[in-house]
Amino acid sequence: MRKIAPIRKSNNDGFCRVMVCSSDEGYYLFLYDSHTDGSCKADYLYNELDKLYDHCKKEYGIDKMYWQEIEDPLPEAQQDWIAPTRIKRNKSGNKQFGEFEPIL
Repeated sequence: MRKIAPIRKSNNDGFCRVMVCSSDEGYYLFLYDSHTDGSCKADYLYNELDKLYDHCKKEYGIDKMYWQEIEDPLPEAQQDWIAPTRIKRNKSGNKQFGEFEPIL
């Protein structure tokens, strides 16, 4: 399960949108400083989805009606990107962290 939402409350940290993503560890809240797709600038892990939603409502003004469900990432894809994207690998197969490529 993944959902995105625009931040509705003005804040001083520069974030403009969020994403929630379920994982085996719990629920990630990804924070972005751009409306264009890309890597998140911060992330938090929650054990309970309700606590994540409560935090987003209080801190960012996001009511449940603003959350939009999006497709889950492909198995090799980054969780925090909307489009299927993965970390590039060099000719030896080693990950080149900080460099990304679309999954076609």
